[in-house]
Amino acid sequence: MNSYTHPLTNDQATKLRVLLEELGFEFSPKEWTIFFAQKNKLSVAVYEKGPKVLVQGRGVEEFVQFELEPKILGEAKLGYEEVHSPEMFEPHFGVDESGKGDFFGPLVISGVYVDRLIARKFLDAGDSRAGRHDSEKFARFGGNGANRSGEVQRALREVWQS
Repeated sequence: MNSYTHPLTNDQATKLRVLLEELGFEFSPKEWTIFFAQKNKLSVAVYEKGPKVLVQGRGVEEFVQFELEPKILGEAKLGYEEVHSPEMFEPHFGVDESGKGDFFGPLVISGVYVDRLIARKFLDAGDSRAGRHDSEKFARFGGNGANRSGEVQRALREVWQS
């Protein structure tokens, strides 16, 4: 896992800043954030909109499980997706499109079928949104598709080959 996002309350954002200071994180200004902090290869950004936290870099899973969830969020969710979001493991099909079509350029449409086994494999491969069928765009696999296309291709090959 190389990134994690979660909504926060204003009180949780304040507590997180104090925790990061205690853990020796270095703070620096970053556009659109309430604060941004780094330590070693781990960065934590709390964005104004929401607010929400974005944790990225080396050690994301450990930070979330041992610092963020118990000390700030007050509940363990990471690794308990089947308990907290059982709907993401029900069979479903997601479709997304990109482009404008004939007049403005190419149009690419993609569809992905997911069931319990496939959702688990996507989660194990690091895609925390793999089984959701809500308003988020499943086919983009978590953000900038151009940067993650290799990861997505490897995860799809692994899922379909097993």
